[in-house]
Amino acid sequence: MSCEELATLADSNTMSEVATFIRKVQLDGATAAGMDDASLAELELEASHRDKFRQALQQLKQYYVENELKLEEEEAEEAEEIIDPAREEGTPASPHVAAAVFAAEEQREGLRMMYDAVNYSTELAALADTPTESMPGVDIYNVKGEVKGLNLSNQELSGALRGEQLATGAALLTNCTKLQLSHNALEGEIPEEIKHLANLQVLDLSKNSFSGSLPNGLFCLVKLTSLQLFGNCLEGPIGADIGNLVQLETLHLGSNQFTGSVPEQIGQLVELVELGLGNNKLTGQIPTTVSSLTNIKTVHLANNQLSGNLPVELGCLTGVSLLNLRGNLLQGSIPGSIGNLVNLASLDLGKNEFGGTLPKELTGLTKLQKLHLDANSFTLKKSKNPFEANLDNTLHGPLDCQDVVTIQRVLAKKPWEVGPVVIGLQVV
Repeated sequence: MSCEELATLADSNTMSEVATFIRKVQLDGATAAGMDDASLAELELEASHRDKFRQALQQLKQYYVENELKLEEEEAEEAEEIIDPAREEGTPASPHVAAAVFAAEEQREGLRMMYDAVNYSTELAALADTPTESMPGVDIYNVKGEVKGLNLSNQELSGALRGEQLATGAALLTNCTKLQLSHNALEGEIPEEIKHLANLQVLDLSKNSFSGSLPNGLFCLVKLTSLQLFGNCLEGPIGADIGNLVQLETLHLGSNQFTGSVPEQIGQLVELVELGLGNNKLTGQIPTTVSSLTNIKTVHLANNQLSGNLPVELGCLTGVSLLNLRGNLLQGSIPGSIGNLVNLASLDLGKNEFGGTLPKELTGLTKLQKLHLDANSFTLKKSKNPFEANLDNTLHGPLDCQDVVTIQRVLAKKPWEVGPVVIGLQVV
């Protein structure tokens, strides 16, 4: 295809029609720039969009500069001429510019598909002249004209996600790494087509009304570092396939209706920093595989139906600063390995069925600021230095501590914000 023919093409059709044709014949922008006369004849060309060429040229120049490449002066002059409203008919154009325009239009079409998939109600026709980087929700946009992130949180979206449109949008936005749709009213099942967003690193669908079980396609997103689905109506088991997401650093599935056990495969998520599974209907024991989560900082498993003893392997989580197991059916004694959690700032074991003695290793947790032990079945062991305890307002049962005096001295050195527990202790 000659430069004159490309100039004519640029001056006489909308880029959306060209992009549609490119997708139909499965060509990329660079190939389309070299289409022959026969291929061009299949296009029904209409009005020109010079602004799109102007934007594409700016992106192209910036791309060359940032990659330490040199745009040939002749090509640059040709490209300037093609976007000049006063240029003469037949001015040559650079194929590089045309390819950039095709790519940019594919990104715009991908956004339109994503808007359709999430039921975005804004009149898209009004966005026809809006630069891609300024379109709603585009919060990451690089110099090559690629949409890297889409944030449509708090947009009053409603209805179900449309799987077909999601797949089409994903096929065009191949470099999209972030999708945020939180705090809307989206409902129905998370579509299987979510798997087509293969490069996603961040997926946030929290605070919606999604229901049903987790789709298998979700576990194909192996590049995810953050998965947030809390605050929905999701149900069923979390499933062993959660172990596929080995790059996860943040996993928040709380405030749903998940059932079954915490999968042992959770231990495969060795990069995990935040784990939130609270406020579900999870049962069974805390798996010993949690010992592999050596990067973990916060563990929230409160308000489930977890049972059995605390695994001594919890002591391997030496970096954890928050451990919340409140409101379960956990029983037995608190293991001495709890003393290995030297970075703990908040420990909540309240409203369980723990008994026996409080381990003296608790006194080594010098960073502890909040301790909740209420509503358990601890028993009181007398000491040479007795202290007063209001049992009704503290542990809902007597307190048994192997080293009461040491506990009190820790309290005196740095008072704990322990709620009702601190009321029942007289520091000496």
